[in-house]
Amino acid sequence: MKQSIYVAGPMRGYEAFNFPAFDEATKWLRRLGYEVCNPAEHDRDVYGEITPENAEGKGFDLRAALAFDLDWIARNADAVAVLDGWEESNGANAEVALAHALGIPVVPWYHIGYTLDIAQTTNRIEPTKLGQSRVLYVQELPTPPQGVLYGDLRALDLDAEQFADRALATHGEIRTTSQTGGDKGVKPARFDLLPTYPLEQIAEHFGRGASKYAAHNWRRGYELSKSYAALQRHAWSWWAGNEVDADGWPHLAAVGFHALALLQLLHDIEEGRLPAEFDDRYQRTGVRQ
Repeated sequence: MKQSIYVAGPMRGYEAFNFPAFDEATKWLRRLGYEVCNPAEHDRDVYGEITPENAEGKGFDLRAALAFDLDWIARNADAVAVLDGWEESNGANAEVALAHALGIPVVPWYHIGYTLDIAQTTNRIEPTKLGQSRVLYVQELPTPPQGVLYGDLRALDLDAEQFADRALATHGEIRTTSQTGGDKGVKPARFDLLPTYPLEQIAEHFGRGASKYAAHNWRRGYELSKSYAALQRHAWSWWAGNEVDADGWPHLAAVGFHALALLQLLHDIEEGRLPAEFDDRYQRTGVRQ
């Protein structure tokens, strides 16, 4: 059975009621196989082509619209996918609060495919609200999954050890005992061995990409050949003696970015979160060469 997703986000105060953002998220989520309730579609079904300029003349009823939205969430939603800026919307906050009350996962729309499984299978997920703070410090969490959102804070309250055991799915753990008697398992994934300087350079490249396009834009997916070709261009330019590209960004940081992107995109293709045709590597006689 398809999982049902409700798209929540800001409308009032945005050009065209922010409908294009709702439609983009809806298109993507349906492509991933979800049943989606898009309140923008519902408003168009009821009022036709509605805009901030003609809404009053068309008899737009905010009470009726919000009643429909909340009723759909309560009756049908397996998760609520939020658009950027949802924190500033009274309506979206009401929808998130309802989801919180019902124990329904709330995640950024572009992370649904990455986090919904975790949100539904973990033993302990608790939405968190910390006043106006936008910083949450999580100790010993091996990877930063986006999880439940509530208020202005995005947090997934997981026991770090439990999450690590499930997410890494490692084998061959070695049990160690310290001189004071403390037992601890050592797994093959050695995060303590990762070098900090190159990772910082790659992280900066991710940040520059986010400012140029949008945060997590690359996670929406594209053909693997595009990242592979870009990786090769940067690698060959560096091999030719050029340390940075025309914008002054390190070529090797770009190589690292595209390598990580390829790993994630291929994983998402294999898991069915991205279309299989995105894996456009050359094939001969139906067998990967």
